[in-house]
Amino acid sequence: MRQDPAILIRSHNAKEPFFWFGKKHTNKYNPVRLKVLAMKPEYVMADHKQRVHTQPIAWGAIHRVYPNAIEIEGGKESAPTEWVVAVAVFLGFVSAGLLIVTVMFLLAGAFLIIPMGLPVLLFALSATWMMIRLAIWPAVECPVMFNRRDRTVTVRHFVRRGFLNVRQLKPKSYLRTYSWDRQVQARTYVARGGTAVSYIVQRDLNIVMGEADDPTKFKDYHRVGEITDIDAEPLLELWEYIRRYMEEDGPTVSVGCVPDFDAPPSPFPQDVLDAAGGAPLGIDEIEALLNAQGQELSDELRESWAASLKRRAEAETIQ
Repeated sequence: MRQDPAILIRSHNAKEPFFWFGKKHTNKYNPVRLKVLAMKPEYVMADHKQRVHTQPIAWGAIHRVYPNAIEIEGGKESAPTEWVVAVAVFLGFVSAGLLIVTVMFLLAGAFLIIPMGLPVLLFALSATWMMIRLAIWPAVECPVMFNRRDRTVTVRHFVRRGFLNVRQLKPKSYLRTYSWDRQVQARTYVARGGTAVSYIVQRDLNIVMGEADDPTKFKDYHRVGEITDIDAEPLLELWEYIRRYMEEDGPTVSVGCVPDFDAPPSPFPQDVLDAAGGAPLGIDEIEALLNAQGQELSDELRESWAASLKRRAEAETIQ
């Protein structure tokens, strides 16, 4: 297939050329599926000096822009779906029924129900508790902070639900900071699957990080943006925006690269925000940056941002 002339690098579609994943790698919080990372990457963005696309576009992936950094949307754990809540309610009724039946048998003197019914009851209660935890678990945002002054990339990982950790009712997370110049590279991967009636091909963009003392040894990975497309071009455009921002002092904002004021509050701690330059830029500051580039902020977009900021302020007040 002929490659789009706007794409400035060749597709790879071969074995991972740089990172060594080892036979098995997991970390304490987020088990890594090496089958995904060790498979053939479609595009390899290893050289930060090399342009990958003629057009840098963020595709709505910018959460916030700071004086020294940009906060890009990353992977997230979604809020529970309706079926999870429905199953939790159903199991609750089942457990309550089993508990009532067990108590009735015990009151009637049928103590033989204990060795037979108690394991079933305990299993039902455990399953109910697990589904309740799933039902009340909120969505978790895990953005990525690209700081061009410190030349660092800070990622936020969420701690996955532990089945045996019955006390974990709220999501937990941890941060890791990597050197942009030594440890971080980007890859696009192709995921294929299907159902009885359709065949699905999706692509996503990931940053892959190596160890500080040996960058070729795999350490971590993180998804960048929420774009899943049948075409790799939007992913390369997003990476080109990030690459130019970090390497070529590229514009923080431009037409097609503006922050999403509907994004949830930043989960990064104060020291990361201080390194980014403090408070994120507001509407007036972003408009001034656009005007300096000879671009104008449309009235429609300004009104949309103002409404988004109002909704965010109201949500934070309620919390």
